[in-house]
Amino acid sequence: MTSSGFFLSITKKANLLFWVTTFQDLMHLYREAHPATMEDKMIEARNLILGYGEHVRNKDLGSILDSLSDDATFFIPNIPVLAGKDAINEFYEFRFQGAHFAFDLTITDEKFVSDVIFINGRMERTVSPNNMPANTSQHDFSFILKRDDNDHLKIWQIRVV
Repeated sequence: MTSSGFFLSITKKANLLFWVTTFQDLMHLYREAHPATMEDKMIEARNLILGYGEHVRNKDLGSILDSLSDDATFFIPNIPVLAGKDAINEFYEFRFQGAHFAFDLTITDEKFVSDVIFINGRMERTVSPNNMPANTSQHDFSFILKRDDNDHLKIWQIRVV
């Protein structure tokens, strides 16, 4: 490469870096250059769901909220729809008072459609209120995941039936 060719290459890179002004832009360029495989996306999604179950089991409210998108929505039987992190935070603060939760999640189906990921499965939930017998129930669940503005995969909707 001649010195003028080297200079032209540096100039092009400098111009490119000038336009890459945010982390989001940089992540977008990285994803275009190194696209994740479908399996990579599903592993990330499964890890998010299983981590969420661990956070609930450990009553780790901060990590639960970090797992959610800002516009997260929960649809749970016999409970009004929980829309947004504030409502979900209040729900968990109330539920965590004096009770122990255990979840056994089994993923039965997963799909990647456009910019969202659907994870469906079966949940066995055990709630042990203080000084009372444990109550175990089984439910089907559906998690819908999407990426936030910083390219982090987040839980957007949870539906339990």
